[in-house]
Amino acid sequence: MAGPADYSQLVPKVRVYKSMLLTPDRVREIMSTSELKEALAQLRETIYSQASEASTLEEAYRLLEAGYISSLRRLASVSPPDARMVFEAFTGDYELRDVLSALQRVVIGNPGLYEYPSYYVEDSMLRKISQDPEALGSPSRFIESLAGSWMHPYANRALQLYNETKNPLLIEWVHLEATLELYTRPLIESRATDKSLLSKILCPIVEYKTVSGLLQAKVAELDTRIISTLIRPCKPCGLNPDDLRQAYD
Repeated sequence: MAGPADYSQLVPKVRVYKSMLLTPDRVREIMSTSELKEALAQLRETIYSQASEASTLEEAYRLLEAGYISSLRRLASVSPPDARMVFEAFTGDYELRDVLSALQRVVIGNPGLYEYPSYYVEDSMLRKISQDPEALGSPSRFIESLAGSWMHPYANRALQLYNETKNPLLIEWVHLEATLELYTRPLIESRATDKSLLSKILCPIVEYKTVSGLLQAKVAELDTRIISTLIRPCKPCGLNPDDLRQAYD
């Protein structure tokens, strides 16, 4: 069980990051700036400094997310196991989203990696995939490049669903199944004393992602049977798959 000493490296880093967050007044000041370069320049002394040199809004967005993922990784590296699970849930959420989107592009014949924020994170999965040129030319080779990683089962499942249905939208939809499991794990495995606080942080994310995913699935007219296989129970957050399937119908 982690004690105060186990957080001795994490707490100072969190305090530094907190001091570098944007205040509401600073956000209003940035929003009132008419030129993009001037607005981004104001990020130099903040936690978002990575985006300060971007030349376009799209590039700034990618770099902002990449900086966010990198910060979470640094915090995870100095955290005890219970806290590390939470950081890994957030980073895994973003990285898997990019990996599944990249797989979808390979499937439809329009491969690309550079558009995704996690590509700009050192040692990210997309960086590793980019080292295998053949991975972008074949869905099966793409899956092979993930072998041994925690993402492999999800990507493999996404490709299987595509092969069964020929609907590329299902590839990205597997992201919901994965993120529900990522955010639920800390709620199940952490200490009982931490679960109340964690549920206040993680359950709103679980609920948002579930509702968002179901709305996207409805717009795409995805089959209820397939949706049923991808929805997992999340008892700590009170989500019941049967209720969700009924709502979807």
